[in-house]
Amino acid sequence: MSLSQRVAFNTLVQGLGRMGVILATVLTTAILTRLLGISGFGNYIFITSFIVLFTSISDWGTGIISIREAAKGEIEEEKIFGNAFILRFFLALFSFLVVNLLARIFPVFKSLTLATTIASFLLFLHSLRTSCQIIFQAKLRFENQAITETYISGLFLFFLILALRIPLDLSLVILLLLLANLLGTFLALFLSRRLASFDINVNGDILKKIFFEALPTGALLFIFGIYNRLDIVLLQIIKGSEAVGIYGLAYKVHDNLILGAAY
Repeated sequence: MSLSQRVAFNTLVQGLGRMGVILATVLTTAILTRLLGISGFGNYIFITSFIVLFTSISDWGTGIISIREAAKGEIEEEKIFGNAFILRFFLALFSFLVVNLLARIFPVFKSLTLATTIASFLLFLHSLRTSCQIIFQAKLRFENQAITETYISGLFLFFLILALRIPLDLSLVILLLLLANLLGTFLALFLSRRLASFDINVNGDILKKIFFEALPTGALLFIFGIYNRLDIVLLQIIKGSEAVGIYGLAYKVHDNLILGAAY
């Protein structure tokens, strides 16, 4: 397969994968509003949006830089992938600690501390899964990324359907989301190991190169993350979970419709 054919194929599978994710998201949203109500759904949107704010810190542009360095071919790919994994793990650990500290300081989390704590573990899974995506993108195997994302969305939907007959609170819903992401991360690891391996030996030069060259991109992603999610956090503080539920439902429609322009 030529490079142009590979690019076209990767674009196609991303589109198909996103269509699957959109379908699962629509059904998931319908079930969540039924299980949790508008107020409970608002709390779900608030917590997941708050976590998303910190995924930009756990990534901090290191994925883009790692892919670029792997494409250059100047350093062994295994060393780049392994050191990127190490760096991203510690960034995720920092984000995890900050999230749990804030969840225990600010009054808005008073009744949501447990659910937020459970959701904070998503930061580690996201970091590990996107480390695998570095390999997928460097190897131009985006179908693996699409499979993983669709698998997670489908699993979460499946878990919620099974849970329709039992009473569920927000913490259990977040736990199901965490389980779907855990299984999806295992799948991403399996698929990535078929393409490349991680050299986990710490290399200070590679770590510094990735970290410092990622600083401008990471800052841009962090600012964009704040811009994209801070409205939900502020709305939760000012108006409460019911307003966030209504706003979040509208935002889901917006997020899905705007994907055509993004591609």
